[in-house]
Amino acid sequence: MEMRRNARYFEEESDERWEPPVKNLDKFFTSMYLYYVNKGLPAIILSQICGMVTLGFTIIFSVFLIGFIDW
Repeated sequence: MEMRRNARYFEEESDERWEPPVKNLDKFFTSMYLYYVNKGLPAIILSQICGMVTLGFTIIFSVFLIGFIDW
């Protein structure tokens, strides 16, 4: 009787469609590779912050040179 109940359980499970935990494997492996190459989350965050600071400085310095320096 126990085997019969287990067989019914597996039959019901096999009718359901299996969904993978990751929908887009290419995107997942790309993000994992970038995480590995950049040596972890703190380094990635610091890199992004440095990039934003550099961009902000470039924009502010350009506005200063164009707007306040009499060429």
